[in-house]
Amino acid sequence: MSHVKTDKLSARTASGTITLGESGETLTIPSGVTLTNNGTASGFGGNNTPAFYVQNTGSVSITNQVYTKITFNDVVFDTDSGYDNVTNHRYTVPTGEGGKYLIGASLTLSSTDKVYGAAVGIQKNGSYVSNLRLDQGSTANGVRTGIHDSRVFELSAGDYLEIYGFLWGPGTLTCSDSPTFFGFKLVE
Repeated sequence: MSHVKTDKLSARTASGTITLGESGETLTIPSGVTLTNNGTASGFGGNNTPAFYVQNTGSVSITNQVYTKITFNDVVFDTDSGYDNVTNHRYTVPTGEGGKYLIGASLTLSSTDKVYGAAVGIQKNGSYVSNLRLDQGSTANGVRTGIHDSRVFELSAGDYLEIYGFLWGPGTLTCSDSPTFFGFKLVE
């Protein structure tokens, strides 16, 4: 094994590129060594994509005591074009992008009358995988209830996610104040 000691490596040519090792080799950094980056680092770790954030710029009517699908018409960002805001109003995991995802939804549910409970449900491929319910007892007329759920899910390419809202109370029921739906793939 050869041993080279130096305080600085510089490229011999103007390209500015220095290559350590060959394809298939391992570069080992011993325990106790600190790597300091004073420039730009690339190719390390990964990024949290695909990622999306969608919202509804209006309000959605909710049928009393019926889970109602929440449609999100405004795509704030969608790195891999997985959210369909025209036909199905759902997020589909792109080809080759299976893995663990953090998925969340926030809803503001309101009624002109009393409210007894509210819920946000996350469906994966048409079945509930999360259903966060808030029971409030009887509240005053004109109540607004904010509810949020976020979870980590193992998803495969082609899996799709949809958000549902539920409000238990008489009168006019709505989901308002820009409900949101978001997610991103976790770097493993």
